[in-house]
Amino acid sequence: MTGSIAIQRAFSANDKLARAQSDLLRVADYMTRDIRNATTVDTTATSTVLLTVTVSDYYDRKGTPNNRADDVPNAPVLGRTGATYGASPITIRYLKSGTRIGREVSQVDAGVTTKSTTWIADHVDTLTVAVDAKGTATFTSATAMTYSRRKAGSKTLSESFVMTAKPRNPAP
Repeated sequence: MTGSIAIQRAFSANDKLARAQSDLLRVADYMTRDIRNATTVDTTATSTVLLTVTVSDYYDRKGTPNNRADDVPNAPVLGRTGATYGASPITIRYLKSGTRIGREVSQVDAGVTTKSTTWIADHVDTLTVAVDAKGTATFTSATAMTYSRRKAGSKTLSESFVMTAKPRNPAP
């Protein structure tokens, strides 16, 4: 019976750690994709905002709402320093609430601003993002799950990683 309880606790702790690792990788994937497509990256973090990126509006959403299949690509306007797409850039903010991470997208269509937030992770203890002068972002994260053991006190499992991403089309 004691062995069964110990195995169950160890399984539960490892399951929590695996979920946390999965969530960290999902957040890093979203952030990396957005940073690579970003024209600006801002890491002026607050207690709730981890990262803000601005992305060009590549599509003219004249088609069916929530269906990008019939959207028309915006023609690029070529300038001396690069291409500009669309009239209004899209702002993406990464929000943190407790151990949850959300992705908020703000865009302007025909003068109307719409915001939508999707919570993409539920088990992230710490996540920091630093951006250097060239726009390269470095994500640093550490996750720790503590579970109690009957005689030996508590045990902490932890996972950490470091990852970098760089914008491909930074604003001049």
